Amino acid sequence: MKSLISIILLFLAGCFQGKPLPENKKDYIGHWTTTGIDLKITPAGTVFYRKNLPGFKVSLTGLYIQEFTDLGFTVGLSFWSTEFIIQQSPHLEADQWKMVVDGHTLTRIDQDSALEFESQELENP
Repeated sequence: MKSLISIILLFLAGCFQGKPLPENKKDYIGHWTTTGIDLKITPAGTVFYRKNLPGFKVSLTGLYIQEFTDLGFTVGLSFWSTEFIIQQSPHLEADQWKMVVDGHTLTRIDQDSALEFESQELENP
């Protein structure tokens, strides 16, 4: 019975796997941060997100970008998703990459390590 459950879970995980980011969205790859917020986006479209602000905590680990929309991008599974609203897409500002997500200005602190956290959860602060 356990092996049947394992097979079903592996099948379902494969069904919900995301797609690599399209070429025109490669600027989103990397570790983006500001006080109390970390957002990591991998080349495979996996998202790790932690928001730890006074009165508000949320953590999303290993969800896939389902699609980019006119407003931003959605992550989740077929039966549950959430949308990240992008007010400003990734852009260079004074030699730093920035983007505004859900009203917060995030700075990319590392793009090269995107592959390193492909299958890792966010580290505890």
